[in-house]
Amino acid sequence: MSRRISILLLCSDLYSRAGQPYIEIMPQKSGSENKQCSTAMSQFLSDLTLKQYAEHRILALALNRGFLPRQWACQGERRLLENLRRQAVIQGLLKDLGLRIEKANGLQVGLLKGCALWGDIYTAGERETSDIDLFVEAGDHSRLALELEKLSFMPLKQGGQQPKTQSHKTLYVSPNFFDLTIEVHCRLWRAEPSGFRWQWRNAVHGPYLRLSVEDQLIHLCGHWIAQHTMISLHWLFDIIFWINSNNHVIDWRLVDRRGTILRLKRSVDLARGIYDRLEDGNTAKNLGVPGLDFDFLIEPKKTLWRYWLVKHLVQESWSDALKYDFQWLVNRLGSNP
Repeated sequence: MSRRISILLLCSDLYSRAGQPYIEIMPQKSGSENKQCSTAMSQFLSDLTLKQYAEHRILALALNRGFLPRQWACQGERRLLENLRRQAVIQGLLKDLGLRIEKANGLQVGLLKGCALWGDIYTAGERETSDIDLFVEAGDHSRLALELEKLSFMPLKQGGQQPKTQSHKTLYVSPNFFDLTIEVHCRLWRAEPSGFRWQWRNAVHGPYLRLSVEDQLIHLCGHWIAQHTMISLHWLFDIIFWINSNNHVIDWRLVDRRGTILRLKRSVDLARGIYDRLEDGNTAKNLGVPGLDFDFLIEPKKTLWRYWLVKHLVQESWSDALKYDFQWLVNRLGSNP
């Protein structure tokens, strides 16, 4: 029996013990059916070291999609197994919390980022997920916090002081899940104008809402580019696979309009440009921002001055960049008692 088959059998055993998966994850595929990466993408990644595959959190993904060098297959399989185990734990936790949400009349909770993408664009174990991201309206935050407390999750405190609460999110931790954090968001972007409403769609399984196709794309682009300056390739794959899976239904005019309102249109345009370059096989040129090219995507912090320049130039304007710097400094000082 091959090592790969053994891992898949263990995956089946993990989920059978946990019961029916609360978020239905696509089954493992094989052959060309499982490869959504262009030839250009494979070539772009061909020079990555094993350490870089791990740092970008794409070891299991590269293994499953067929572009991980064969000599690192064992490391890829080990990461795939670790991802499967973690997904089983998160599935169980989301199921327990979901049952409580269903009993809390009128409480609406959105599922974000990695966990929200499992059932749409990733097969089991491909997408590394370090935490759970939830959205709730500010007025319902206390109700969700009560349900989290029943599951032993409490607000994270810094140095015994007040909970580590930023203007848009609160972190929750539990002694029973020592390496798992739940982030509860009441806003998804720092520049949300007053009265802006994200568009949601009903979940297929459980009570969790998911962002509409267009808003999901905007959020993924803003999170990877404007918020995190493209520091990890696994967020790029989120965008690539999302566009691949939904290109036939995406309303690009709506994306542009809502991206402009959120001051994230530049992030969307840059992400779409990178996507198009990879589709066309053109990975040689600058990506439209001084200092930003495909080498930067592999090692964004190799040169700190370059990273600083790109970090500011990918914002909607220099004014937005300086506001972000100021807010970062405020949050940083506030987290040190």
